[in-house]
Amino acid sequence: MGIALHLLHLHFRPELGDVCNLGERWNCDIVNKSIYSTLFGLPVAGLGAATYFFLVLFSLRGLYVDQKKAVPWVFAGLTGALAFSLYLTAVEAFVLQTFCIFCMSQQVLILLEYGVFISLLNSSKSQ
Repeated sequence: MGIALHLLHLHFRPELGDVCNLGERWNCDIVNKSIYSTLFGLPVAGLGAATYFFLVLFSLRGLYVDQKKAVPWVFAGLTGALAFSLYLTAVEAFVLQTFCIFCMSQQVLILLEYGVFISLLNSSKSQ
């Protein structure tokens, strides 16, 4: 969630950042301020932060309440998030031809989360 919030902060900064601008091929500002950085007027980084917030709430609730019935629904939402993340990676690679280190780390994290939910889904089906 911290990376997504940082990207959200960078999205609204009028001046260019320098932390992750490592040249022409690795430039967070190009990616994070492009026309692809918003969806229906909302910054993609903000949508990512909201998704992580929801996953934290789901995880914390799971400490107290059995959520086996909710796992398939959360998994479906996470599948959509993964698909959107893969789309954004394709935009970086083939349209912008520039990558954002923080965005790439988000894409790795969503893959890891997807793996965790696959294991949760499998364990909820087997019980």
